[in-house]
Amino acid sequence: MNPVKLIKTPAILAVAMCMISLAACSKKQTEPTEPARGSSKNQDEATVSSITVNVQTAGAVGDGVTDDTWAFQAAIDEVHAAGGGTVYVPEGTYLIDADTSIRMKSEVYLDMVDSLRVLKVKPTASNRYNVIRMINISNSRVIGGKIIGDRYQHLATTGEHGMGVSIYGAYNCKVINTVITDCWGDGITVGTQSIYGATNQSVNCVISGVISRNNRRQGLTVGGVDSLIVVNSKFLYTNGTNPQAGIDIEPDSQTAERVYIKNCEIAHNAKVGIEMNAKTNTTAIIRNVTVEGNYIHHNTYSAYIQHVSYVKMYYNRLINNDWNGSAPGGNGNVPYTNDATFSVFTPNTYQ
Repeated sequence: MNPVKLIKTPAILAVAMCMISLAACSKKQTEPTEPARGSSKNQDEATVSSITVNVQTAGAVGDGVTDDTWAFQAAIDEVHAAGGGTVYVPEGTYLIDADTSIRMKSEVYLDMVDSLRVLKVKPTASNRYNVIRMINISNSRVIGGKIIGDRYQHLATTGEHGMGVSIYGAYNCKVINTVITDCWGDGITVGTQSIYGATNQSVNCVISGVISRNNRRQGLTVGGVDSLIVVNSKFLYTNGTNPQAGIDIEPDSQTAERVYIKNCEIAHNAKVGIEMNAKTNTTAIIRNVTVEGNYIHHNTYSAYIQHVSYVKMYYNRLINNDWNGSAPGGNGNVPYTNDATFSVFTPNTYQ
């Protein structure tokens, strides 16, 4: 039998090429791809399954007396097990055991909507607690709500690490429109924490629309981070135990880099508005920090910055710092700087 000869006419070739192209396109569309680290894919989209679990359906009472910690955790665990989604919190006051903590998980949004949803800390004598933990997780959110710490009901007199929200070793996590007040330590802390096995920098995190007020140690502590945005927030009336700063960028031994602080009010803190200090007796590094468009007033210093590089602090309004008479020379408005290489501290407004 004679073999059949293919006649390669232009028309046949065109059809064949089109079919090959369509097959390739179809294959490309069906192959799963992994988003690149730091990309925007899935960062602000609904999580995979997008289920919603109500904490009261999970057993929370919200009467301010019943310990609701377990119910929050049950709802978070259920959503996480389903592939992600939202834990919804109705109005109420929820008593939380901060020694146990609400432990967020990857792909879970805790939606507390507004400050009518209150997480009230059950009084404790512990030196260290966290109302909400975001530790070694990714793509998680805390939205709205009000956290009230136990500074006036604390059962001991020592310690400084009672935190409202702790973000350690986390990737692409956000705290949005949450009020945090009266904590034994910091309103928020972002970075690393070896005690919890979170030794990697927190990466691509956001704090937006937050009010951190009347906490004992810091409004916000920043440790080992790579890419942190702090925007449209207020850090007010920090007082009680040092450093007593509105925002303190002070890693213990890690690197804090690519930090952007904009459009915040930082005021009435007992010591410094913004502190940055990579202490020379540690391996800490602080670099590439931008502080822009903030209103910083009624602190001892507007800023106290040393052992840093590539810091830009400009276009801020800096007034009435030195309210308690502690700034040398009576002028706490101009940022104090020491060993700040490749850095810019002008222009700012001093009225």
